[in-house]
Amino acid sequence: SMVPDLGQLRAEGKILFKTSHATVRPSLATSTFVGCRQFHLLDRESALISQERRRLIDVLNQFPDCRAALTAKRSIENYLHPAAIVEASGLSFSFDDTEDVATLAATAQIERAADKKWELLSARARRRLRDKAKKWLNREAVDRMTVERLAERDAQGEIRSWLLTVAQLTGHSGTRRNSSGQTLDQQS
Repeated sequence: SMVPDLGQLRAEGKILFKTSHATVRPSLATSTFVGCRQFHLLDRESALISQERRRLIDVLNQFPDCRAALTAKRSIENYLHPAAIVEASGLSFSFDDTEDVATLAATAQIERAADKKWELLSARARRRLRDKAKKWLNREAVDRMTVERLAERDAQGEIRSWLLTVAQLTGHSGTRRNSSGQTLDQQS
């Protein structure tokens, strides 16, 4: 079982990436993409939110060609390696599996500018800065993740299991890669 090349699947129009800040409802998930295979990945966030999301996942997993999972860590950003964040932004801060990495990144950015303090910003300004940080974390920092960094941050292989689920849903066996992450050959 090999990990699929998501970039290739996206280029072929076989998968679509959609992000949402709102809670996905079963009716929306199943009616919007009727006939499409779906994989929903939901951030754990807080205990109350994760309880709601577990119920949603149970419902979604009952539909054919639909799989859903909840991150073991607070959010997808918690799987990032600190070195990838430093390379992407020049920001260095520590975090564990339960902290809000996007807020920590936004706070570090603001406090790098000596004339601003996070606590003095309005809730709206903090939310906007957090959303901006979440975007660059999921683009620039993700682009700097390596196989080794991923192995260090995801020792349980959670991300690999999500990718294998996507491969199964799309009917792809994936792409063989060597220990350095280089593509060996393509299979479909």
